[in-house]
Amino acid sequence: MCHRTLIYRLVGIVAAGIVALTAVQCTTSGHDDFDAEPGIEHGVSAAFGGVSGNFVVRAGGCNFPDDPLGADSKKRYYQGVYVLNPAEPDGEWKRVGNLPKCIAYGASATTHKGVVMAGGITADGSTAKVWLARVDETGKPEISSLPELPFALDNTAACADENTVYVCGGNVDGKPSNVLLCLNLDR
Repeated sequence: MCHRTLIYRLVGIVAAGIVALTAVQCTTSGHDDFDAEPGIEHGVSAAFGGVSGNFVVRAGGCNFPDDPLGADSKKRYYQGVYVLNPAEPDGEWKRVGNLPKCIAYGASATTHKGVVMAGGITADGSTAKVWLARVDETGKPEISSLPELPFALDNTAACADENTVYVCGGNVDGKPSNVLLCLNLDR
């Protein structure tokens, strides 16, 4: 496959994933599962997201919960894994587990094996960690490690095509890059 065709396929896969995720409606108001992560009830940005089994998955993310517009506001990172069952008419996000670290600004891709989450930023800086989140039929997640990226990477994009996950762009050592990495999940 030529590079141009690969790029067009990547754009199409990412666009299809965005459309699929934006079609889901859900609520977060007053749900007890958010109590374990104070501040998350205000919403988060830069979370990982995807679909595993019958569930929409959201994990990690960050926000400025204490004073979002204040000059001294401190960013808070989260590690909770939340699922939503779109088949439930009044479905709500349920916290079902934790990522190994509080993290945001990574990339995620839905695969046949679960949601791959690559790179990102923790309170300590960028990371090369990669995880796979699989959710069973009861909504319980299993988080496993995958091979690390060759370098710390954040603010990147990812998508999957069959058994291969592609990670492209983002910041390497704080500098914009045009890197394109791939991981075959069946090897």
